[in-house]
Amino acid sequence: SIVFGFIHILSVLSLHVSYTVSPDDQCKLVLSCLVTGFYPRDIKMNIRLNHKEFYDCFVIHSTLYFKLFNWFPFLSDM
Repeated sequence: SIVFGFIHILSVLSLHVSYTVSPDDQCKLVLSCLVTGFYPRDIKMNIRLNHKEFYDCFVIHSTLYFKLFNWFPFLSDM
């Protein structure tokens, strides 16, 4: 039952990353991180530059026993 609950939690959580070119400066990007499916709603979320010089979206929530993140792989070539 616990394993099923854990799998169920993972199936409803959603973490998406994207970017667009800044309308004010075409040389800059706007990074976005969208997280859904968390209850309670309170989360901590950051876009950070990690030690390998990749940007990622990092999520901390009271129900997670692990760190949830997704990276911006399309920025690695820039």
